[in-house]
Amino acid sequence: MIGSDGGAHWRPVEADPLGGGRFLAELTFPRLAGTSGLVGLRVEAWDADGNRTVQTVSNAFGLAAR
Repeated sequence: MIGSDGGAHWRPVEADPLGGGRFLAELTFPRLAGTSGLVGLRVEAWDADGNRTVQTVSNAFGLAAR
């Protein structure tokens, strides 16, 4: 998931399996205006046994005006 408002809202991102436990996700980022200026990333992963983990990087990187 991706967020750009300090973690108040998260937008899902599709991830395609590549095999070997690897996945590929293409992200699109909002324009700087109307955001906190920082992008957060959240990854959720689970297995067939119901084990789950969530990892969040609140301020992964900043946005810049083009």
